[in-house]
Amino acid sequence: MNPYYDDFSQLNLTTHIIDQKDDYYAFEATVFYGEKGGMPSDRGWINGQPVLDLKYIGDTLYHQVQTQLEDPIQLEVEPKTRWFNTAVQSSFHLLDGFYRQKGLELIAIGTDPDHLWYEVNQKDLSTDLLDECQAFMQAIIRQEIPCEIRYIKGAGYPDPAYQHHDTLRLVRFGDVDCQPCATLHVNHTGQIGSYCHLSTRNSSRGSKVSLTLNQATEKALETYYQQANHLSQILNAPVDQLDQAVQDLIHKEKASAKVAADLKTQVISYQAQALAQTKQPVYALSDSESQDLRQLSQALVKFIDQDCLLYHQDSDKLQFALLSPQGSARDLLKILQSSIPSIKGGGSPQLVSGRMEGQAQSLIDHFQTLIQPEN
Repeated sequence: MNPYYDDFSQLNLTTHIIDQKDDYYAFEATVFYGEKGGMPSDRGWINGQPVLDLKYIGDTLYHQVQTQLEDPIQLEVEPKTRWFNTAVQSSFHLLDGFYRQKGLELIAIGTDPDHLWYEVNQKDLSTDLLDECQAFMQAIIRQEIPCEIRYIKGAGYPDPAYQHHDTLRLVRFGDVDCQPCATLHVNHTGQIGSYCHLSTRNSSRGSKVSLTLNQATEKALETYYQQANHLSQILNAPVDQLDQAVQDLIHKEKASAKVAADLKTQVISYQAQALAQTKQPVYALSDSESQDLRQLSQALVKFIDQDCLLYHQDSDKLQFALLSPQGSARDLLKILQSSIPSIKGGGSPQLVSGRMEGQAQSLIDHFQTLIQPEN
């Protein structure tokens, strides 16, 4: 047990090296906390050098910096990260206590400052319960309940899962929560600073609740404020009318898309009529026209009085459509497939679409042979 972890505000310490493994150092004592028990690692400096990594080898924490260290060793923990990580740990203890009173349980947590969350073992958490939880947390912060840390023998703890430990570190926040824990905690709940739920959604095991607290609240508020003002400028609408402005924009986009679709249908219809007037049985489509092969085929079959082939060649791959106002398109496809095995396709008696490997000329020759009148 590290006694320096009993006071999260203990950020500085002078010590000396007791071991070195590669470029990692162990010290006689340390105020740094390495990732463990759901709490992320501290940041900071050792003899003025930024700490690059912290890792445990056995129960000993080893520290990595860029260059070689020499005694005396001056440890300095970066305070903002330490405060935030500590506030998160204490908040989850308080949430444990709240949900335990409701017959529920926290089953997972996320400690990323940009995405704090916890998961409860029940789906469809009600708005009333979440509001009650948020109000509970905010009241606990105002009450400044002290954190009490004491050490007991593991054998005397009622939960058998902890009884094999020689010593247990118990963390208590009044009558809200008491449980074994090795991480750092705030000295009193007022140091959590703030707490707010952001959203909730069902997960595979229950409900996942996103939240913000401590310094993350300030960052989230600033981010949302900047985003809201940016959208306000883009949409030329006051911030309090952004919802309506977005709905209006979506409506306009849908209306514009319908107008564009109607116009495209008209253009393709005119294009089909123009092709039909040429009385040609075979039409080669350009790269731009090939995107509308299906629509153009559907329009063209209404204006022709003979079987037709539309195709587009792309390297050694061919896309095509067979049109038959008399309803022979499927029969034509079957005959062509017997001559050109690579042809794949299908459709209605009036229109089939297909594709094949190879050059168009082979398909054109076979098709023209099929539609030539018998002598």
